Amino acid sequence: MAVGAFIQVQQSLRWFIDNFNTIADWRGTLVRVTGFRETVINLDRGETTESHIELVEASGNKVTFQNLEIAAPTGYNILSERHVEIILGDRVLIVGDSGTGKTLLFQAIAGLWPWGSGRVALPFSDGVMFIPRRPYVPLGTLRAAVAYPSPETAFKDDQLLAVLQSTGLDNLSSSLDQTARWDKELTDEEQQWLVFTRILLHKPRLIVIGEALDTLEADVRNRVISLFKDKLKDAGIINIGRLETNSFFTRVLHLVKDPQGRCFLPNLRVSYSPTYSPA
Repeated sequence: MAVGAFIQVQQSLRWFIDNFNTIADWRGTLVRVTGFRETVINLDRGETTESHIELVEASGNKVTFQNLEIAAPTGYNILSERHVEIILGDRVLIVGDSGTGKTLLFQAIAGLWPWGSGRVALPFSDGVMFIPRRPYVPLGTLRAAVAYPSPETAFKDDQLLAVLQSTGLDNLSSSLDQTARWDKELTDEEQQWLVFTRILLHKPRLIVIGEALDTLEADVRNRVISLFKDKLKDAGIINIGRLETNSFFTRVLHLVKDPQGRCFLPNLRVSYSPTYSPA
């Protein structure tokens, strides 16, 4: 009887050994979910306790950044110039070391990251388009993907065919009305060119680029810059990226860590650190 009980206990304990990897996965998932929950709670608290970046429409054909500070989980980041004016037609490069929050700066200019302080003034009425690091391809027809964010009926066929040819995507001309998962059907390079096709189609007065040029091979990046020079020479361009892309740009701004070392929501900094990857 004692031997049987011992074997039963041994088999019960054996379960933990046999399922050690599964238990470790469970624990890892629990830690991530708990950290995510704490982050969301702290962000909600920050909605009422932290200052916010003011996003307004600019008067005149210029962009202004006034005392702009970006609150990040690792601290505050600021532009080295406290007052910045960018005239439409200027080509401005914003650079920063790893961890200075370049992605958050892009999101702040787009109005997607409100935490921080200062003011961003954009000429919305003149047309502003944002190019994130990862291209967005909506579901539906290829025509809709090219016309985005406008309705797919906003442009005539000859307009669509012309811009597809300009960006080397004329092989897709016969597929405009096909519905597919174009984010799966197109290669990464084709998706990037699709984004620049939209830019040529809409001809915005201001283009804000969030490290998208950095993801391109040198020859592709040079082709994009040539298109900007030829087709969008009057547009203002703000590119957040690496210094090596500066040959096209006429002005360089620097994003740096706040020398005062302030921290945005200290509790958020602790709970978010296991999964946070700085820009």
